[in-house]
Amino acid sequence: MSKFLFTRLPPSHWHELCVSEGNLFHSLEWQTVLKKAFNSQTLYGWNAETETGVAITIFKVGPFRIGYVGFPVGGILGKQPLDNESLMALSKAPLPIALHFLRLPTSAFDDNGMVVNLDSITTPETAIVDLQKWQLSQLPKLNRDIKKANRSGLKVIDALSSHGKICYHLYKDTIRRHDGNLRYNLNYFNALIELSHTQTNLRCLLAFLDDEIAGFIIIALHGKTAYYLHGAMNQSLRRYCASDRLLHEAIVWARKKGMNCFNLMASPSNQVSLIRYKEKWGGITKEQKVYELPIKPLYAKVFKGTMWFYNHLNKYFT
Repeated sequence: MSKFLFTRLPPSHWHELCVSEGNLFHSLEWQTVLKKAFNSQTLYGWNAETETGVAITIFKVGPFRIGYVGFPVGGILGKQPLDNESLMALSKAPLPIALHFLRLPTSAFDDNGMVVNLDSITTPETAIVDLQKWQLSQLPKLNRDIKKANRSGLKVIDALSSHGKICYHLYKDTIRRHDGNLRYNLNYFNALIELSHTQTNLRCLLAFLDDEIAGFIIIALHGKTAYYLHGAMNQSLRRYCASDRLLHEAIVWARKKGMNCFNLMASPSNQVSLIRYKEKWGGITKEQKVYELPIKPLYAKVFKGTMWFYNHLNKYFT
């Protein structure tokens, strides 16, 4: 019998534990954002013996049901990381919703990360690892760029509910410009901004030039790490350096909130210029792993083949 008990609603102590750990991505509030955006479902698993919890977000992709632990960054609720034994217990637990495939994102910069014997997808991940010691004065070129951005006349504000549409369109334009795949929708950005109005660990910042939006950035605080979730710039106003202004604003805010790490997240391995831009901020790059656990091996194999075909085909029709 598995040590994990899964339910559709979180246990009574879940919210209190999320708040005490600063755990955003396993919280009911975050899972509600995903449900509003993607009509996802969530299973909350609790292991009373190890006092470990996991929120598995289930996305339906055609006939397949794909679960993500702690979407989008992984991790667990509680102090004990998932190891091979507890992962196997998790995968064999009776689930109220059947799964075909489980993905477990990890961070290369998580000291409490998982070490498991599973296949994985690797991508380059960049982070400022000692945020409290980070000093702009120690990065002369960046310091000059920030001074230029500060002279550009940009005004930075927190996003209003009405700004979801423009954020989504800037995001969509960026993805298409780099031949990427659209993974997020308008409902998602609307729900994120709505949540940022009630949660102190989530911000959506916009840079304005007069009445025109020059760019946006969305930052989430989770544990002792700040995560750069999304950002995009208005290409017609690129010369005003909105990306530098917004990212600097976000880093300063995260430092004041006591974060130890500023994670600039994973980048496509072929976007070398993006990785170099992140490293300009004093970030270092390591290999991130997303582990894959087939729950139903045949379904999982068909799903991976289908997604490979879709992702390649989608680039030509978006």
